[in-house]
Amino acid sequence: MTLASDNTGRSVEYVDVKEDGTGRGDMRIGTRRPLDEDGQVIGYRRWITIALDDPPDAGGKSEVFASLVLNLDDGQLHLQTLADTSRGIHETEPSLLKPKDTGVVLGGTGAYEFARGSYQSFRNGEQRTYKFNIKGD
Repeated sequence: MTLASDNTGRSVEYVDVKEDGTGRGDMRIGTRRPLDEDGQVIGYRRWITIALDDPPDAGGKSEVFASLVLNLDDGQLHLQTLADTSRGIHETEPSLLKPKDTGVVLGGTGAYEFARGSYQSFRNGEQRTYKFNIKGD
């Protein structure tokens, strides 16, 4: 299965947990609309990204944990990844994740019940494409 998303329905908010500037525990919460191979909206994607490190130094890296739920017309898929970024989590444009990222499919509902596997995502400008390797029960 392959899905894409662009800035259709994109909304991102930054949450400063300790209210002392960017740091460990701060979050980005957002939503986007996934598109099928024909470019049609087929649900929505919600995510939360949590900073696991303090902000990176110049040229440094910071780890983030991301949990995503794809709410598709025929069910949900739950995805997770641990990624590194050279940007602060407080920046809401563009995506924090690298141009190429991998993660795990933890499960699903509906047509994706018992789903397990992995995914790769590829960013090209404002569009991100997801390619899934999913196995059922």
